[in-house]
Amino acid sequence: MLDSFALLRAMRGIRDEYIEDAASVLNYKANANPKTHRFNRKLWSTLLVAAILVSLFTVAAYALGWFGLRDRMIESVPESEPIVTESSFAADSPASAAEPKRWVSLNGYKDSPEYQANAEWLRFREEYLASHTITNNNFWMDSLDEETINTCRYYGAFDRAMLDELNALAEQYGLRLHTHQVTPFTLEDFYRTAGTGVFLTEGSGNGYIYEDGSFKLEVLGEQDQNTMAILKNLSGTILPLSSGMDKPENYQEWEYTNIHGDTVLLAFNEHREDIASSTADLRIFFDMDGVFIMTHAVFYEPESVSKEDCEQIADRIVFHELLKTDPDFSLGK
Repeated sequence: MLDSFALLRAMRGIRDEYIEDAASVLNYKANANPKTHRFNRKLWSTLLVAAILVSLFTVAAYALGWFGLRDRMIESVPESEPIVTESSFAADSPASAAEPKRWVSLNGYKDSPEYQANAEWLRFREEYLASHTITNNNFWMDSLDEETINTCRYYGAFDRAMLDELNALAEQYGLRLHTHQVTPFTLEDFYRTAGTGVFLTEGSGNGYIYEDGSFKLEVLGEQDQNTMAILKNLSGTILPLSSGMDKPENYQEWEYTNIHGDTVLLAFNEHREDIASSTADLRIFFDMDGVFIMTHAVFYEPESVSKEDCEQIADRIVFHELLKTDPDFSLGK
């Protein structure tokens, strides 16, 4: 929420380079001393305000849903207002409630049945596992058929109560649950089994595919520099996998049409605070006709990752080939 504390929150994230970038845009120069490289007090104040406004624009854009990321976010608890006390003004920042856990909705926008069901399942599972002891006793599964056992394993339903909740949500929202999964040996087999076209322009990968053609593919490449995964999900299902996103308001968002003519939404965070070893986090979204694609790349390179680097990742994928969904499980692996 964009409130009276948004300015203070934005100031906490202002970096020196943002202020210097603002100076460059405004055609200001540093003083003549190259060692100190400092601006005078009045000019510094002007540049600080300019940099804060840039940060506030990003916060406001997320809060108002201008770019689309907000409509994809699921929160473990509703957002809360900062707690204001007399001592708040003496501290570095206002006291606030603990940050909620957030996930990206992978097959539906806010208020859709898929969004609602996935949100309820993720919240239930989070709370249930935190308050119950899970054992290795699987005797309760002896009476279940093979497909139901598969469902329990895919969704992490560790006892009857969790399975009952999952089934209740599927019935309430009129959605399906996954019951079968295969792991092809080669990328060519992966394309055939998933029923897509050839969507990678380079590299290889491995992953698993569900019975409806949904999948997760880990793209193999320069593992010491970055990792990348492509997730395809269809509407009409509750999902067994989730994708967390720390502080979505810190992501820059823009649309980009790649070299294959596919227009995608890119969301980029140059430093994910919840992953100390990573330097940057990129999500690329593409959806059409009930098919939802998210590419997730995490960069471990020491140098900064540019906007152009992000767009080059988008150029490596022919997104419209991912819309094809005609799974063939005859390989049976």
